[in-house]
Amino acid sequence: MGGKKIRKRHSSVDRQGNLLHITVHKANDTGAGCRVFEEALQKYPKLKGVCADAGYGKPMEEFVRTISNKYYSNLRAHISRMGHAC
Repeated sequence: MGGKKIRKRHSSVDRQGNLLHITVHKANDTGAGCRVFEEALQKYPKLKGVCADAGYGKPMEEFVRTISNKYYSNLRAHISRMGHAC
């Protein structure tokens, strides 16, 4: 009996929900969200920023603000501030 393989999907979509980029990886890959955004930026360099789920936390925020120099918003904070999702 082999071990159960658990995978996660990270995707980048535009404001209308159109898929820009998706990656499937091991569930324990903590840097995958940053890589997905970085790969989406390579395909779509005019992206202005990211609105990410709070589960991505500080690593995603630091990556987006410092390394990519783009706008970052935490989804939970955005909803409480604006009353709707990004």
